[in-house]
Amino acid sequence: MYKRNSDAYNQYQKDYAAQMSWKKKSFAEQNRVIVEDYETSKSIMDSLKNKNGKIPTGAWQKQLDTLSAELLELDKDYKTLKDEVDNVNKIRTKVYDILRKEGQRERPSIKRSQNLEH
Repeated sequence: MYKRNSDAYNQYQKDYAAQMSWKKKSFAEQNRVIVEDYETSKSIMDSLKNKNGKIPTGAWQKQLDTLSAELLELDKDYKTLKDEVDNVNKIRTKVYDILRKEGQRERPSIKRSQNLEH
């Protein structure tokens, strides 16, 4: 984004310099977004620089590699846990089905025993 904005800003500066003095204010207003985008992206890039004035892309790459490896490991763990949860849910469903069928069998006998007591 910075590169794209920087290229556009550099072109804007060339075009601005080529404008006649009485057109410069209007040209600047028409291209205000280019200037604002560039200044925003430049500010962001400047804030990312380390104390040596460089952007630490090497450190970021190492961090990305480490985090990517962690993500793969966590994804494996997630899949294992998801499979376990799926199995538990299948068992739970079967247990509920069995309990429901048992409950249906017991209900008539409960009603009969209640009728016998009266």
